[in-house]
Amino acid sequence: MDRFAELSWGEILDEFLQIAGAALINTAENVAITLLDALPLLVRPLKAILQARWDIPVLTYVYEEVICGGDGSRLTLLDLIALLTAIPSTVVYKALVPGHRTCSPPARPPPCSGPRPGTRRCGP
Repeated sequence: MDRFAELSWGEILDEFLQIAGAALINTAENVAITLLDALPLLVRPLKAILQARWDIPVLTYVYEEVICGGDGSRLTLLDLIALLTAIPSTVVYKALVPGHRTCSPPARPPPCSGPRPGTRRCGP
């Protein structure tokens, strides 16, 4: 920048943007490296939080004994999040998607008006 007085405003702006861009890229690189270095330190506590047993008075019993059938599964934060997102998403899916499988009995075929030649007998 020895020739600062000789530069036009456009050239000064160009030089400034090059310097600012290089500084921004270096800062982003340093932040990414720091986050990647800290990631192993964050994974172990996060895994412990997600897998710790939660004792919510009625919900824990219903989940562990009724839903899981007493197979030794524990109610964890991960299970709770999955359960709380599965219920409304299932309800919304069944409300919006036509022709989904429901628990209602299948529709019966219409009764026959009488035997026709070449067909099998209708009814029970």
